[in-house]
Amino acid sequence: MQIIVKTYAGMEGLLAKELEDLGVQEMQVVKRGIIFQGNNEMLYKCNYLLRTAIRVMVNMKSAEVLDEEALYNLVYKIPWEDYFNVNQTFSVDSVVSSTTFTHSQYVALKTKDAIVDRYRKKFHKRPNVNRLEPDIKINVYISQHNCTISLDSSGASLHKRNYRLHQIAAPLSEVLAAGMLKMAEYDGSQDLMDPMCGSATLGMEAFMLKRNIPAGYFRKHYCFKQWSHFKPEIWETVVADANAKIIHEEVGGKIRCADRQLSAVRKSQENVAEFDEFNPTEFEIYRKDFFKSKSEIPQLLIMNPPYDDKIEVDDILGFYQDIGTTLKHKYIGSTAWIISGHLDALKYVGLKTSKKIDLYNGPIEVKYQKYELYDGSKKHVS
Repeated sequence: MQIIVKTYAGMEGLLAKELEDLGVQEMQVVKRGIIFQGNNEMLYKCNYLLRTAIRVMVNMKSAEVLDEEALYNLVYKIPWEDYFNVNQTFSVDSVVSSTTFTHSQYVALKTKDAIVDRYRKKFHKRPNVNRLEPDIKINVYISQHNCTISLDSSGASLHKRNYRLHQIAAPLSEVLAAGMLKMAEYDGSQDLMDPMCGSATLGMEAFMLKRNIPAGYFRKHYCFKQWSHFKPEIWETVVADANAKIIHEEVGGKIRCADRQLSAVRKSQENVAEFDEFNPTEFEIYRKDFFKSKSEIPQLLIMNPPYDDKIEVDDILGFYQDIGTTLKHKYIGSTAWIISGHLDALKYVGLKTSKKIDLYNGPIEVKYQKYELYDGSKKHVS
């Protein structure tokens, strides 16, 4: 089968490396994704183990469609009954970039009609549509006249790890957090600090990475479990093999999560409690204003400061300038990474960057920048 794994723009290389580690040898890198040939075992591994994937799909058919009739016929000819029965529910999502097909909802409707008509003809009965919690999710992607119809094996986005009980405004995506850690070359051996932790997503992703806890460990539902040819024995083997590699005792460096908001600290503590079975003694969660903090030891700092209207800051430029000043004078010898969508404010950090990476946090274009905090670092606004 042809498997399509989706990720965020700018994280394709990280995803490719993860797939290589799983044993995928030949792959095609495309924008926001990777395409390769695989089997059921690899499909299950991708869903359970990949930290930088947001969705895993199986290509049912790719072809040129010149009009709505061609689209209908393409969908109708697919043997959907081999994948789900008439008593199950389904939904159709569509993404279109075409001068012929200009409305994604209409494309979804035509796809639904073709599927329903096929079942009616074969079984004299139709499956129902359920947009909220379908058994089966189908995706249609049209670029001009090129159409790809896929089965979504994941269901809900894979960033939903199901360990985060509470979140604050503008939470960091778990997938993006995992990617940020990998880009910062975090391997669990370093002391890690998130001084503006919010709901501690970054810290929890770091904990899962350093203890080798699978990305899908807390997740129960995947759409592929509803497919007619689901192989539970293969799935159970994939899960058992991965879980056997979990590290159950403290290793490596500390993970420090701090925030000046008491509500954020309490939510973080409750979230981290989900990991109690692993005895997370390397976690330190506490209330602290970053601008009043100081580090006596070199650390890896990764921070996600406010940058949109979901978290208000009175003087955003001054706020970022204070970040730079604090890093320069209070964290000498450390390495800092800052992610932000406020590109003007980032300039006011005033420290020389050693790396800049363009990413997306949802629809927001962001920059992820690295700062080496040597004694006497030159300050400049670029």
